Amino acid sequence: MRFRLLPERIRFNEEKLVVSTPGLFHRWTNEAEVPWNKVAGFDYRSGIFWDAVEIETRGQKPTIFRCLAKADGEKFRETLRRLEE
Repeated sequence: MRFRLLPERIRFNEEKLVVSTPGLFHRWTNEAEVPWNKVAGFDYRSGIFWDAVEIETRGQKPTIFRCLAKADGEKFRETLRRLEE
């Protein structure tokens, strides 16, 4: 079983990608939204416990998600790969 301290969770819809990061003891949640039309490219890194994805966006600084659960990271990578095609 993998150790999970602060895993980020992802949600997709037709307009945007939403990544939720829980705060200390899950008392609050921070959400980052990236519209699909702003995505210019991505970099995926697979780690031992978590995966990391850096999304390059048009006109903005890159958005980095560092603590994605392994299953979410793989799903996220496949979705971004299809978006590039």
